[in-house]
Amino acid sequence: ASLETKITAIKTLLDEIKTSENQRTGSINTTLTDIKTASQEISQRSQEIKNTLISGPGQKQGAWGEMILASILDRSGLREGEEYETQAHHRDDEGRSVRPDVVVNLPGGRKLVIDSKVSLVAYERAMHAETEAARETAMKAHVLSVKTHIDTLSAKKYHQLDDGTVEYVIMFMPIESAFSEAVRAREDLALYATEKNVLIASPTNLMLALKTVENLWSVEKRNKNALEIAKRAGLLYDKFDGF
Repeated sequence: ASLETKITAIKTLLDEIKTSENQRTGSINTTLTDIKTASQEISQRSQEIKNTLISGPGQKQGAWGEMILASILDRSGLREGEEYETQAHHRDDEGRSVRPDVVVNLPGGRKLVIDSKVSLVAYERAMHAETEAARETAMKAHVLSVKTHIDTLSAKKYHQLDDGTVEYVIMFMPIESAFSEAVRAREDLALYATEKNVLIASPTNLMLALKTVENLWSVEKRNKNALEIAKRAGLLYDKFDGF
């Protein structure tokens, strides 16, 4: 390649890094706006979700959770088939086939699994209880339901998929108050989940986590471009030195 071609290639890479940096800055500036907008939309759907929880079967509840999860993924800036995949087949350390709801890819080959199947029936009973005693009973059932799902996810050993590349399983709870009420009722619930390789996430927490992943991929891309510039600059230096 000619000297002019090498210089042009380096200039192009520098322009790409500048564009990437501008995009990352804009992404950070809009993250809170995205979270606020997503939270407002979820709040608007809350009554529909509550009606579904009251009258719908467990499968219909799961569909609502998956719908809200899909909406958050769409807003995260991550690309399906690239930074994340849905309902993809994986194998555990014993060779068994499993199919998590969502697998998020991290730089360096690590992964996060997101599950959206936690039941909120007991939570809904607690919210509509007519007496404090009934509410307290239903809330205990809600906490037990969340804990049971944590145990179920831990038993599935998602964190051992693909030779242990999964960092954590994120247990997604599509209603903010269902998450906060459960943690308020049992303060050590989040710690209990972490010890089981499970992280509990509300819509807001999940959006923050996915935006962080998006920024990690932006940094990864910039680092690769920087390495490519260094390589091309080295070749350019060699050409000058040879001359």
